[in-house]
Amino acid sequence: MPGLKSTYTRVQIVGATSIVTPPNGTQDTYNPVTNRLTVPAVQVGNTTFYNAVSTVVNLTSIGSVSGADTFDGTHLHLPYVLVGSTPYYNVVLAVSLANVSAVHGGMPSVIWDQYDATASLLTNGAV
Repeated sequence: MPGLKSTYTRVQIVGATSIVTPPNGTQDTYNPVTNRLTVPAVQVGNTTFYNAVSTVVNLTSIGSVSGADTFDGTHLHLPYVLVGSTPYYNVVLAVSLANVSAVHGGMPSVIWDQYDATASLLTNGAV
């Protein structure tokens, strides 16, 4: 599954808690399971913290995103979706807004799109 995560740029957050632990890596990443944002360098006052991990409390805005699902008004394009434990790639679904059961907003709640066949429910991280 590497290389299939969405990339967000110019993200602003409000109310981040203190730095939790020094991670590995050189790219900003967000884990929706833990609500942790990993940042290679962040300046707080006159102090620069390197490879910082912070717990995200609230999303203010996202400048742009790549690798997320897209909706063209007729088709929902999913680069990757898990159905149970089986991955499917480049899935295109014919949907309308009437098919949307809920919109939660804020930070993504799942890393990968997931379809629950028993409940007939598709959970998307971002569209």
